[in-house]
Amino acid sequence: MLFLQVLSVYFIHGLCYHVVTGLQSNWGQQFVIPFLSNFEKKGTVYIKIEAKVATSVYVDIPWESRTDSFTVLAYSEHIVELQWNNRYEENLAVVTKAVFINATAPITVYSHSYVSNSGSGFLAIPVNVLGDYYIAVSYTKATFNTSVVVAAVEDATEVVIHYSTHGGVCGPDDYTTGDISIHMLDRLDVIGVHCTEDLTGTSVTSNRPISVVSGNVGGKVPVSAKGNDVMEEMLIPVKDFGFEYVLTNTGRAESSINRIVALADNTTVSSSTGDVYHLNASDFIDIDTATHDEQCINSSTPVMVVAFGKGVTASSDRKGDPSMAVVPPTSSFSNDYFIASGLGQGIHGYIGSDFLTVVASLDNIGTLETMLSATHTPLNNSKYGIIHTQITTWPLQLLTDNTTIFGATLYSVSSRYRGVALPLGMVFEQQICWSSTCLNNGICHEVNDSFVCECLFGFTGDICQHQPETPTLTSVSPETSAPSFETTDTFITTNSGLDLTELPSTEAINAATGLHMSSTNAYATTSISETITTSLMSQISPVVSTSPIQQGIYSASSSAANTMSMTLNVDGVSASTLLQDTILTVMPLIPSSVSTSPIQKDVSHDLPSIVTTLGAEFTASGEIMASVSLKTNNLKDSTSRVCVCLCKGDRLEVLDEEAVKAFTEEIKEELILDTKTLSKTVRKYTSAPDERKSAQNVGTLGIVLLSFTFGLMVIPDVLSCCKALHRAFKR
Repeated sequence: MLFLQVLSVYFIHGLCYHVVTGLQSNWGQQFVIPFLSNFEKKGTVYIKIEAKVATSVYVDIPWESRTDSFTVLAYSEHIVELQWNNRYEENLAVVTKAVFINATAPITVYSHSYVSNSGSGFLAIPVNVLGDYYIAVSYTKATFNTSVVVAAVEDATEVVIHYSTHGGVCGPDDYTTGDISIHMLDRLDVIGVHCTEDLTGTSVTSNRPISVVSGNVGGKVPVSAKGNDVMEEMLIPVKDFGFEYVLTNTGRAESSINRIVALADNTTVSSSTGDVYHLNASDFIDIDTATHDEQCINSSTPVMVVAFGKGVTASSDRKGDPSMAVVPPTSSFSNDYFIASGLGQGIHGYIGSDFLTVVASLDNIGTLETMLSATHTPLNNSKYGIIHTQITTWPLQLLTDNTTIFGATLYSVSSRYRGVALPLGMVFEQQICWSSTCLNNGICHEVNDSFVCECLFGFTGDICQHQPETPTLTSVSPETSAPSFETTDTFITTNSGLDLTELPSTEAINAATGLHMSSTNAYATTSISETITTSLMSQISPVVSTSPIQQGIYSASSSAANTMSMTLNVDGVSASTLLQDTILTVMPLIPSSVSTSPIQKDVSHDLPSIVTTLGAEFTASGEIMASVSLKTNNLKDSTSRVCVCLCKGDRLEVLDEEAVKAFTEEIKEELILDTKTLSKTVRKYTSAPDERKSAQNVGTLGIVLLSFTFGLMVIPDVLSCCKALHRAFKR
C-alpha cells in the first residue's frame, strides 16, 4: 500500500488512498501538558476532561502547588480551571509549569484558553504515544512573537532545539537558523523560546518522551487581517506524520490556510487539483482553500499539515479571530469520537457557535450524513467527501463500525471574535524505542508491542545496564602466543512494554502530595546463541556528525595487513582468538546482527541518567564502524572506567625554582596590557564610530550647519577683499 501511495504522488494525482493500521487513539490515562504564552497576560485556561465510563482523575498543577481529584461520570465531562500564569512566559528558562493528569480509565483531554477577546485550544496527546522528535509550526508573524514550549515526562530529559528562524532571532541569545540550544529537564519541567519571526521548521529532539506546543503568542491570519489571537496546538510527533491529507475549511464553511511542512529533502506533494509542489526538509508551502478549493494531497515522504482559520475581516460572517489546528492524516482517522459539550460551554462569558467538519470516503459518508442530518460535498478527482455542519445538540458521539473510519475537526467561533479549532480526535502510533531505552549504546529493536535491547559485547542486563569489568589491555607481537579472553553472555533483552499508563493505587496517590510515574519496570531477558566472525581494524579516523546530539563519530578503517580474526561462541563461556600479524590494543566489540532464543526471567531496575557510550557496527566485509556518543552538555560520564596513563617519554617535567620563576615572569609578560592601545586611552583623542544611518544623518546635518554659520562670517570679508583687489587692478 505504501508503494501505491508513492506511485500516486507521481502518476495518479486525482486519487487518495487510506492505510488502516492498528494504532492507539487519543484516549489515554496520563497526560503532560504545557501552555503557550498569552499576549494579553491574563485570562483562564480550561481543561475539559471527557470520559465514557466513570473515572477517577487526579490533576497535579505544580505551578499553583495544587492537586485536584474528582470523578467524571460516564459520558460526561469535568472542567479544571487554571490561572493564566500557568502559561510559559519565560524565554529559554526552565520552570516547572506542566500539568500532569492521571486517570483510572481512558479519558480525552481538550484545552480551551479564554480571555475577553482571545481564545485558543488543542487536543492533548496521551503520554504513552508521545515522541522524541517534533517539527514546530507557527504562522507568519504580524505583531507578537512566535513560540514553542516543551514539557518533560521523565527526569533526566535532554532537549535539543535546532532553530529555523526565517530572518528573525530566537531567545535572549539571538539564535538564528542553524543554531542549536540544549537543555536538561526533569519531570514536569518546561522549556520554551520566543522568536521574532516565523519559526516553522524548528525541530525539537529528546532522549525521552516530551510534549510540544507551538504557535503564535498573538497573530493574524492572513497578516493583513484585523484581530490578533493566540494560536497554539499540541504537535504530533514525526512518527505520526502522514502521506495523505484532505485539506478543508477548518470546521465552519470558510476558507483556511493549510501549511504543509516537509520532513525530508526531495519531497513531492501532489494535489487532487493537479498541482505539484517540491519541498526539502523543514520547508513548507501554504495552500489557501479560498483560491485552491478543498482538496486531497499525497506526498512522497511523510509531511505534517496544520490548518490556520482566517480572522474576522477575512470571513463572510464577520466573526472569529484566527485559529490553529493539526490536520490528521487519513492514516490517523478513527471510527469513534466523543465530546460532552461545546467548546464554549462551562466557560464564563463565552457566547459562540460550534461547527464540525467530517471527512470520509464516498463509500461510507452516507452513514455520517444520517448521523449529522447533513449532506456532503464530494472532492473532485478524489475518493473523499466533506461534511460541514453546525452542532447545537450535546453530547456529541460519532461512532461507526471498524471499517468506517473518518476524520473530524471541531471549530468554535464567538460573537466577540474568538476562534478555536482542534481535531476532535485521532489515532497515534506508539513509540516503543527511545534513545534512552537501552543503555551503554545498546540498540533498541521494536518487536510487536514490545522491544529488545541488543547489548554491546560484555554489557548485560535487561536494558544493557550492567557494564563489563575493566579488561587488561594486552600488547601482542606476531612472535607472542595469542592471549585468551574470558567472555560473558551477550543478551538481547525483551520487555513486556513500558506501560506508562499504569496507575498507582488510590492509597499511594492519596498519601502523596503529588503524583509521579515510576521509572521501575519489570522486563524479561533473552540470551543469544550465535557464532560470530569479525575483523578488527587498527586505524581510527574522525568523521564529522551533523546530529544535534552526537558530537563526534569515529570509524575504523580497514587494513589488509593488520586484521584480527575472532570467533566467539556467545552461548558458551569461552572464546577462541586467532591473531594474524597484529598488535592488539583495543577491546573486542559485539556485532549488531544477532539472533534470539527466549529465556525468561524477571528483572527490575532504576533507569540511570546520561551516559557516554561506545558502539560498533560490523559490515559483511569485516569493517568496524565504531561510534562514540558524547553528550553536548559536557557532562562527565560517571560510569566510564577508561583511564589515560602517561607513557615513558611523556611524563611531566619537574621544574626547579628558577624555572618556575622564569615561567611565572613569562606568563606575567603575556598578561600585561598595553594601556596605549586600550579603548579608554584611544577615545580621549578620537570618537567611537557609529554606523547607524540616523547618527550619520545627524552628523552630516551638523557639518552643514557649521559650514553655513562659518560661511556667513567669512563670505562678506572674502567679497570685500575681492572688491578691493578689483579696484587695485583697475588703477
